[in-house]
Amino acid sequence: KDTLITTTTVKDADNIVSMLGDNGIEKVVLKYNYWMKDGYYRTIQTGAKLEKKLDSMQELKQLNDRLRQNGGDLYLAAELMNVYKTGKGVSKYSDVLSSVANTPQVQYEFQLDSAGRDTRYKPWYLIKPKKLSLYFDKFLANFEKSGFGNVAFESVGTMCYSELATNGTSRNRIPGMIQDILHTASERVDGIMLSGANDYAAVYATHILNTPAKSSNYDVEDASIPFFQMVFHGYVYYSLGATNLASSPENMVLKCLEYGASPMYSWVGRNSEELIGSRTDELFSADYQKWLDFAVSEYAEINSILKNTATLPITSHKILKSGVAQTVYGDEIRVIVNYNSNAVTVDGREINGNDYLVLEEGK
Repeated sequence: KDTLITTTTVKDADNIVSMLGDNGIEKVVLKYNYWMKDGYYRTIQTGAKLEKKLDSMQELKQLNDRLRQNGGDLYLAAELMNVYKTGKGVSKYSDVLSSVANTPQVQYEFQLDSAGRDTRYKPWYLIKPKKLSLYFDKFLANFEKSGFGNVAFESVGTMCYSELATNGTSRNRIPGMIQDILHTASERVDGIMLSGANDYAAVYATHILNTPAKSSNYDVEDASIPFFQMVFHGYVYYSLGATNLASSPENMVLKCLEYGASPMYSWVGRNSEELIGSRTDELFSADYQKWLDFAVSEYAEINSILKNTATLPITSHKILKSGVAQTVYGDEIRVIVNYNSNAVTVDGREINGNDYLVLEEGK
């Protein structure tokens, strides 16, 4: 039997925001996951009601007000494509994706080492493409009553699946359907946050998380460039992956400077040890207390530079030599990053190993 254990109450989130503010980080954009009743890998999340174990709606509104007063924002997450338990208006026979044999198409987690099914996790379903707008409308109707303005839609920015059943939906129709859904949503909410968004979804986002930070590394590709970021920089705020989950957290400063990205962290406020073996065990290093000082230092360093480039487009990006890249913002600010452990010389200037150089036009 599943047990619901709280990892971040509203008070925990408010406490973390307060500590960040005390350390000079005031404009916090907070995405609150699993906030809804039955929102943790359960039934469809259309109710927009706060899980009682996480405190009260009044306290959530106070957190929202605190963030907005300081120039930040609160985004409340909603998963409306993946369904981990049917019921509450979702039928496995009429509402979830069907296979070519017209039976419910079950989804599984797979093990990377064997490609076999990971039996630790229960299978789940996907909502039929034709039914997506129905559930988004149900959620938005309830969300509008909640008094909150910003929503973070899970999955819809990256998932594009077809239905092979009789009278199914071909994959090439999905982008247009998602565009219609997000266009409607953008007129009903203040802001939309997406993750790793495909272009047809990204145009409706005010914030995009987990934008691409490298190429696929296939043999035919020689280098990674911030192509996605070159398109969207200056038009929408975005981040790369979470620093606390990166293989090299120290390199994230360089990556953010090269890609023009805001730093991001995925944290919990308590019971971080309970994440082990759960559906969210990818949060293997999510205890905020262990990362607060690092985050404050990283933010101060990145913000001192990127605050001057936030509204500028990326006008140029070059690989100057192995491990050395240059990004030009608005033809005004040049940032050269050196990922090598040894110093390099660029235009007669020495850049230490794992360091960077910032040059302003005319200075």
